[in-house]
Amino acid sequence: MNSNYRDLIKTKDIDQDNLPSAKNIDCCTEPSIEERDGNKVCLNCGMIKERTYVGNERRAYTVEEIQNRRRTEPRWRDFGPRTMLPTTKTDSKGKSIGPKEQALFSRLSKIQNSLISSIERNFWEAKPKLKMLTSKLNIPEYISETAWKIYSIVAKKKLTMGRSINGFIAGSLYAAIRVHDFPRLLDEVCEAS
Repeated sequence: MNSNYRDLIKTKDIDQDNLPSAKNIDCCTEPSIEERDGNKVCLNCGMIKERTYVGNERRAYTVEEIQNRRRTEPRWRDFGPRTMLPTTKTDSKGKSIGPKEQALFSRLSKIQNSLISSIERNFWEAKPKLKMLTSKLNIPEYISETAWKIYSIVAKKKLTMGRSINGFIAGSLYAAIRVHDFPRLLDEVCEAS
């Protein structure tokens, strides 16, 4: 490595414009470059040659792009049933399901619904509504987590019985906003919900 480059790094006031480009500096006699953690690094001397920046994926506009972009399996929820029983008359490959299979799936879904508690069903419906509301208002994740904790405490105490989930989600989100002193008005939360 150049001694000038080392001297520049050791000084406290480094002028970024006068730094030599890392691509132009010879790191060692036999460079062995490998990509690690988003950087191209020489394995012999440890010098970073180049940084690779990862941005957001390009947006999909056509049906083909959306199909190609789809992930292989749906995301698991934090709670609720992991297996989704079909409600349509076709299977995953598009073939029609016969009457015997439809009756079987109907019985299985009734059994599955009887095993899910009311609080779990409530959470299953409330979590996506909270995510939608926080994304509309551009609320950070830590406030959303606090709102979810508030809502889950209220729901476990069965204070939501007979009332709308949307109202309690909006109320818990506003309480979390006040706890963290985030600049949002009650009117904004009400309009978004």
